Amino acid sequence: MQQYKHKNRYKNKYHTSIICIDSYNGKILNGRLYNEFLDGVVYFKSTMEFILSMSDILTKMDYPMPFLETRMFNSPIKLDLHPKKYKSIKNGILETFSVRIVFCQNSSWQGKVSWLKNGQEKKFRSVLELLIMFDSALQ
Repeated sequence: MQQYKHKNRYKNKYHTSIICIDSYNGKILNGRLYNEFLDGVVYFKSTMEFILSMSDILTKMDYPMPFLETRMFNSPIKLDLHPKKYKSIKNGILETFSVRIVFCQNSSWQGKVSWLKNGQEKKFRSVLELLIMFDSALQ
């Protein structure tokens, strides 16, 4: 029965997150993550915090369904949320991306990323490929 839990799973606005990058010193992402599923903004101070925060959001939304079971060596990351829902998104100092994750296969994410400053859009097949796209845009 659980497979019918989300009737419009592929048309849901929650599947798109806005990633605002404020700094990228030493190839370490620092910024904010917005998703309408959340009651606030999530701050991240490293690339790993970004990945773990996105993963936690996807797990809580139960979308996309993981192809393999998640394995953890420690407790899940706790999201640092602001108490109020955001009204408007302040663009990242360096760059602002829109990331839509459509699938979760082979222990990674697949979807598309859009650069909001120049309107460029590309598909990615893994988290690593997404991070390489971020890196090339932030150089």
